[in-house]
Amino acid sequence: MRIVIFFLSFIICSCGNAELVTVNRTQVQNEKPTDLERKTIENPEYSKGDVTSLYIQAANFGAKGDAIQLVDFSVKGNELRSNSALFTDADRGKIVSIASAGGGGQHLLSTIYKVINPTTVLLNDRALNNVSNVMGSYGTDNIIPLQDAINASIKGGLDLRVNEGVYLIGDINSKTKQTSLRIEMTQSGQSFKLIGAGKNKTVFRELDGKTQRFGRYTKIFYHYLNNKNNINEIELSDFSIDKNGRSLTKIPSSLYEWEQAHGWSWASSKNAPERIESIKLKNLEIIDKIGAGINFSAASTKVGRVIIENITEKDFNGYNRPNLKYGQRGDLEISCFSDNILMENLDLRYIQVEPVASSVSTRERQRHAIMRNSTISTIEYTEGDYGDPMYSSLKVDNVTSTDFVVRSIRIEAVNSTLTIKRLLNSVDGVFDNCKILLPYDINSNTIKSVNASYLTTLGKIKNKILFNNCSFTIDSNNKNIIPKGFAIYPSSKVMDVTLNSISITNSTFDKRLEGSIYAYGNGEWNLSNNKLAGKKTIITGGSYGVYASALNLSNNTIDELSSGSIYVNNNNQLWTIDFSRENKAVEERLKLKKPGIFEPRQIKK
Repeated sequence: MRIVIFFLSFIICSCGNAELVTVNRTQVQNEKPTDLERKTIENPEYSKGDVTSLYIQAANFGAKGDAIQLVDFSVKGNELRSNSALFTDADRGKIVSIASAGGGGQHLLSTIYKVINPTTVLLNDRALNNVSNVMGSYGTDNIIPLQDAINASIKGGLDLRVNEGVYLIGDINSKTKQTSLRIEMTQSGQSFKLIGAGKNKTVFRELDGKTQRFGRYTKIFYHYLNNKNNINEIELSDFSIDKNGRSLTKIPSSLYEWEQAHGWSWASSKNAPERIESIKLKNLEIIDKIGAGINFSAASTKVGRVIIENITEKDFNGYNRPNLKYGQRGDLEISCFSDNILMENLDLRYIQVEPVASSVSTRERQRHAIMRNSTISTIEYTEGDYGDPMYSSLKVDNVTSTDFVVRSIRIEAVNSTLTIKRLLNSVDGVFDNCKILLPYDINSNTIKSVNASYLTTLGKIKNKILFNNCSFTIDSNNKNIIPKGFAIYPSSKVMDVTLNSISITNSTFDKRLEGSIYAYGNGEWNLSNNKLAGKKTIITGGSYGVYASALNLSNNTIDELSSGSIYVNNNNQLWTIDFSRENKAVEERLKLKKPGIFEPRQIKK
């Protein structure tokens, strides 16, 4: 076997608004494959003797993790200088990409043909625009050797191992004319396992400026599911995917101009395989994404088991444009059909499951996920109006999210801290032992309420949610604020109370709240064993017009500092309130908008 020696140190460099990770390295030795490896590639059954584990090394196909990215490139004519570079004769022939040195503000792409000294080289092409102290990269273009290694790995049924280093992925594979590394399964039952040396050790980095040269669909890895060959196993582990958004010099016309420029992408045609046995994503890092980090988009293919574990992200936030984020898509977008999706130990900015009409869940193709022990800023797990929410579910356990969006699915959340800023809808939702944070806006002195609502677009599919042993807490440390707004305020109005059914038990409400619950014309409310609060109105009930409301209270208490009432807008006869099992102190807070104008059946004591 070959010997690869690396001396790596990761240096955080700062110049302007850019923060880069670069690698200083010694010469990378690259020997040819041994006879054993050649035989293994040709014959996957070759595993005799004392050999217990066989795999392919990407380095044996010419892959080199020697990429360097710097922010002090200066070019005049074909002379490139960098005071922080350490050019050697081994750099001759390597690809170079230099910001703004090409025509029209684009990158200059060239290769090194002569090394003058450790800080100066000559290029094979002249700059169309001389530049000073700009970002640039140089290194081996790995698009061909990595593609060859991938093909051999799949054909031989062997793991593909990639050593420590930063691997530049250039523009075009001259053999295949493709711009991405392709995963192609040509026989049924094949597998593919790509294994690096660890997160931030093995890094696959897109060449500087590539996405703005090729546009919306520029990807690093692309697996197009376009034949009927069922797949055994896909595993991606122990590496980083760097889409290199910080290198782009063009300001897009919109934040979504390059939204499908993913780091890793699965997509399918109508000819997609019926089944993938398993997908494993473990110990990965998403760096500086432009589209999604890892995307599994619309596909009819079923996946037996999906394991997503220990995934993190790093956002460089756009070179010299600190407020511009290219990556408007999710770090992870996992819309595959599987009734066994496990996600744990994630530290991400954005996870999205938002299928289009062609990939909504059905009885035949269901989607059920568990997410635990994770911190994710935004979680969007929704089904479209065409799907059946009975066949799509998410369970979260010990999860922290500052923007938790679930809609048209079954949801169970336990032991979690969640901020619910957008509409919450579930055919069978449970929040147990959760801290629900209510965002406070200091400028308007308002809170963002939980909007647990029925969706008219779902027809007769009901919204049913239980909050048990939860706390509804304003996310401000100021003890003296009295913000406007209710903790729970549904936007929907219903004529049938069963269409929107909200139960709250054993829960507490922040004593600073103006009100706890807004139950006006929007369904059935079952409140028991809670500690309610409200400086102005603890609960607003009743109804109007054609809308209906039913408020059932049992064994609740009211915070001693709350002076608010239980206020009923008795504008029609389609509301009821049941105090028959309620404490007298709570019942005494009842206040009618129109005293004396109601039917006896509407208030039960």
